[in-house]
Amino acid sequence: LALAVGLANEFSVETDAAPGVDVAGEGQDELPADATNLVFRAMAYLAREVGKAPPPFRLSCLNRIPLQRGLGSSAAAVVGGLLLADRLFGSNLSADRLLEVAVDLEGHADNVAACFRGGLAVAYLSPQGWRAERLDPSPDLRPVLLVPEDERVATQDARRVLPRSIPLSNASFNVGRVALAVLALTKNVWWTILAAAVLGFVSGQLGFQLHDSGHRQMFSSRRLNTIVGIVTGDGLLGMSHGWWVDKHNKHHGNPNHQDLDPDIGVGVIAYSREQALAKSGVSRWVVRHQAQLFFPLLFGLGWAMHKSSVAFLVKARGGQRWVEIGTLCLHLVAYVALLVALVGPWRAALVIVVQKCVGGFYMASVFAPNHKGMPQIEPGEEMDFLRSQVLTARNVRSHPMTDFLYGCLNYQIEHHLFPTMPRCNIREAHKIVRAYCADLGVPYHETSIYRSYREILEFLHEVGAPLRKAAVPV
Repeated sequence: LALAVGLANEFSVETDAAPGVDVAGEGQDELPADATNLVFRAMAYLAREVGKAPPPFRLSCLNRIPLQRGLGSSAAAVVGGLLLADRLFGSNLSADRLLEVAVDLEGHADNVAACFRGGLAVAYLSPQGWRAERLDPSPDLRPVLLVPEDERVATQDARRVLPRSIPLSNASFNVGRVALAVLALTKNVWWTILAAAVLGFVSGQLGFQLHDSGHRQMFSSRRLNTIVGIVTGDGLLGMSHGWWVDKHNKHHGNPNHQDLDPDIGVGVIAYSREQALAKSGVSRWVVRHQAQLFFPLLFGLGWAMHKSSVAFLVKARGGQRWVEIGTLCLHLVAYVALLVALVGPWRAALVIVVQKCVGGFYMASVFAPNHKGMPQIEPGEEMDFLRSQVLTARNVRSHPMTDFLYGCLNYQIEHHLFPTMPRCNIREAHKIVRAYCADLGVPYHETSIYRSYREILEFLHEVGAPLRKAAVPV
């Protein structure tokens, strides 16, 4: 992201004047007035790109952008030089091609994108190369620039101190802040919806962090895991850490057990013939068509988690209860207040609805393939630990992108066998567990993303079949 402000340099060329470079304004006593001038170099660079020999010319630069203050003076010089050269040589390059050349020369896509597009520019790398889109900032926005007089840092020196890689949690946090920045700076409703959807994706990633802390995967200290869980769940997501741990531990202890696993208990969706036949009214109609309604219903998971969190804390006892209640209240006030301050009350409501629906859909679409449609354990049925965990779970085939999107929960079998194992180690465990199950003759189910959802929908369609038969008039 980069924001263009009303601070511009002016560049011009004269082909009938003596060749040379004139610099006035900012940097007039320190910028080179020869072929090493950045504007001149940009023009020469484009000449080589298009295979043209530039005619003799005199370049005049009137600089208003302070140098080495993080305000884009280098980007302005590069873009100005390229535009001058494109007009002078008659090359008529497309805007996208000029952007790519500018990035090659200047190195920072965000800076040059703002110079080319104006407004709030979003630069991104597509399969076709660097591209940029312009967003129109809110007319109420009043930029304030604080330019230090004596402190100057070259762009390349400033960026050199940035790390080349950052932890996933920091990346998720930053993506969320980028979405908030777009919300704050623009008032286009579609960009608001897109930014809210990005926040929903970030919520899903934070949900994986809540999951990992609940399993004590992150630290050896139980206290540290609990702190991260409460900050992530109650503070950032508005979801009770205590409720999640309580519910999820019951699931891990009794996966797909018809009486003991809360994940296949009585709810909107039926997971057994008995649950389906017990439905009545609207719920019966939903279960009758639950395969078709499955994906739309996933949008409600986020709201259901908030409701369950409140219900759990109302009944819970213990000192942590009040910590969670206080943190949840702080989340509610800060979350709503921040959005209202950024985009106003009506647009804040839109952001909340979109974020919760997208976040819920994302998490549910990751959780669903884990066990839905896999064998269930009936009441009274005895099964050893290995088989109870392996036979009831489904793995989704690994790929770096799948591992990222699923928070490594696509290794569901390994996760159930070793729930405290950090996700960074689970890929190696996958190879060992799969070979071990093969040696013992224990069925190990692993499939593609597409096939996993197909299996789920076929299972749900089969469960709802008795209700569809009962609805057919004789």
